[in-house]
Amino acid sequence: MKTQISYVTKAIIIGLPLLVLSACASTPDEPEIVEITPEPIQQGCYPIASLEKVVIPEETKTVYGSTIIESPSEFVTDPQTGETIEIKKPPVEEMQEYTVVTKEAEIIYQTPEGEVVTDICELYENTEEMIEPAPAPTE
Repeated sequence: MKTQISYVTKAIIIGLPLLVLSACASTPDEPEIVEITPEPIQQGCYPIASLEKVVIPEETKTVYGSTIIESPSEFVTDPQTGETIEIKKPPVEEMQEYTVVTKEAEIIYQTPEGEVVTDICELYENTEEMIEPAPAPTE
């Protein structure tokens, strides 16, 4: 007579030794805790109140333009001979002076030592929280 072993019994027979072996396995030591102290935060931007505003004026160039307007000829009839005579008038020429901006005015900020600064921030009066500056007016 043959005895049949059920699947549950087979699982217990195979799984029990594995369970016993895994229970004997050693647990790893807990890693050593390393305390990390961050470096102090360095200010990456300059408060606008600590900077000097420097306005570089615009560069201009004076140019001259000439306008020439042709004058129409006049025709006059000589009363004695009856001939028509053409009288040419000189053209009207006008010179005008123009001022052309070659480089727009520029506003820069610099430290008291004279270093030009592009990274500018604002600080709230009551807190140390930094905010981005509002765009400068273009007028």
